[in-house]
Amino acid sequence: MKHKDYSRNFLNITEYPTLTLATTGRFVGCPVLHIKVGDGIKINNKQLADYISTEFNGINKVLFSSKEDVTTYSDEVWSFIKYCKSFDNIKKTWWGIVTSGKRWIPRLLYELDDILIDILTPSTGRETPPEFISWCYEDENIKDKVQFRIIIGADAKDISFARYEVPKLGTLHCPITLQPLYWNKEEIKENYEIADTVQNTKNFEEGLTKPTGWKSYIQFVETFIDTVRYPHIRILPDLVKILEMKKYAM
Repeated sequence: MKHKDYSRNFLNITEYPTLTLATTGRFVGCPVLHIKVGDGIKINNKQLADYISTEFNGINKVLFSSKEDVTTYSDEVWSFIKYCKSFDNIKKTWWGIVTSGKRWIPRLLYELDDILIDILTPSTGRETPPEFISWCYEDENIKDKVQFRIIIGADAKDISFARYEVPKLGTLHCPITLQPLYWNKEEIKENYEIADTVQNTKNFEEGLTKPTGWKSYIQFVETFIDTVRYPHIRILPDLVKILEMKKYAM
């Protein structure tokens, strides 16, 4: 039986993969290869796999994310993973995605090792489809891969929403990570320009590690420390966001 050739299929990425740290999940704090999916660079599966093998030899954890949502590109991501799994040296790679479930196909989720579901808060103006959460948890082939993340702004609606969602999600017995909100790309550039104008980039550097609206990370922790009574809760800063923010200013 002839196997399908996935090498010529294309994946759209916003930039070439970068090495960063896992901010949630079973490998939190461990090096992972971050692939941002979206418009920018159109590259076929063989070219991308060859680039990764050359530049990041030995890295066996890959995380996909997207500004839009990785599941918008479900077919392309699935095709890339299938191509990589045809090689013995890549078969043991851990594959994960960050998604809010905008669009999904089961075959992609079946190929993954971790599915990090972003529970969108009121400040985003969007909602994570409840049916996506239910479907993932009810599927026997997927439910053990599921974990949740809630990124929380320093406003009453976000805080109330998170405190309401944690007990509900806790009944699913999946890992739950709470993280504070940080500057977005536009805010980073704006604040850097202000700091550069007054020749004081120290304030900008300090702002990178300070969650948006929160007085400090400690204040964020104190707001949610009582949620640790629910199973599998983690309260963490977003290390990846902090590491990436400085380059966006330039």
